[in-house]
Amino acid sequence: MRLTHTPRRILHVITGLELGGAEALLVECADRARRQGFEPLVMSLKSGGPNKLRLEQRGIEVVELDVRGAASLPFKAAAFRAQVRAFSPAITQSWLYDANLFVMLAGLGTRHLTRNRIVWGIFGTVPDFRSCSLRLKTAIRAGASFSGYPAAAIYNAELAKLDHEAFRYRFRRTLVFRNFIDTDEFKPDSLARERLRAQLNLPENAFVAVTVGRSAPQKSWTSVLDAVRRVEGLITLAVGPGSETLPSQPGLVKLGSRLDMSEVYAAADVFLLASTFGEGTSVAMSEAMACGLPVVVTDSGDNGRVGQNAGFTVPTGDVSGLASAISRLRDDAGLRRSLGIAARSIAVDQFSADEALRPVLELYDSLDRASG
Repeated sequence: MRLTHTPRRILHVITGLELGGAEALLVECADRARRQGFEPLVMSLKSGGPNKLRLEQRGIEVVELDVRGAASLPFKAAAFRAQVRAFSPAITQSWLYDANLFVMLAGLGTRHLTRNRIVWGIFGTVPDFRSCSLRLKTAIRAGASFSGYPAAAIYNAELAKLDHEAFRYRFRRTLVFRNFIDTDEFKPDSLARERLRAQLNLPENAFVAVTVGRSAPQKSWTSVLDAVRRVEGLITLAVGPGSETLPSQPGLVKLGSRLDMSEVYAAADVFLLASTFGEGTSVAMSEAMACGLPVVVTDSGDNGRVGQNAGFTVPTGDVSGLASAISRLRDDAGLRRSLGIAARSIAVDQFSADEALRPVLELYDSLDRASG
């Protein structure tokens, strides 16, 4: 039986559900919106990924399109349109460049996917094309050409918006939101600190940094390794897909992908991020701040602006500056404590999920009313 239109149904379409900032935001967005009366459905262009399980544990249905190369696109587009017709969403929110284009092109001619009900999501500045695949470069350029099609776009950083506008993205409406973080899950936790330090055989009085990111050029792992090598006595927890393959060096603990990030942050004393390009506002940084960690970050995307009162910001590529800031925090427990308190306060004020998500849900409502 064909379903009738339900105004509060939201379809989320994302490239994949591996570990990452945009993926974490999608999980929190769909879950919080569900609690507030929206009915979400998530469609992933790729199959699998840890965030599929996280969504399903929250009672959110996930449909995997399993797109495998250009040859499969016509068949997957037909399957996508059938799913859309059955679900009849009020708004379709896409996440990341590939999904943005797929939603628009696969949905052409589908009355449930009119342009006034589509919102694109962009979660970083324009990346360095020298480090991009041909597929990603094509998607970014095509996105600029088609950016007048969707009703709106959401960004999680002001600099990401400005950077894309300079790249000739011309959306009819834009919204810059704050990362939505569960500040009840991500919080200072002395018991978790003791527990994970014991599991990792870290001394109780060790000074520990945590750095988070996938194995990708924009995360500048070479700068991370160089910076932490210069800080005497530092232990560094490296977390993220591919981090387990980093070159070994004294003090480096390679954890790979982790789902218990609130405990990992609890075990650390400072958060480090050395990205050189492509950042929006780091979700990992936002989570670490919520856990009361002072931050040492490069001035990539909005990270420096958002974290400026919670730690130290250095220019991108400034390895000496990163090492100096970490050393200062190592040597000054009082400063470390005061910046950690400030970090937690900023996170609760700016990133608490229900409040941070409010502008996004208000955008969905206004677009639905305008299209009704």
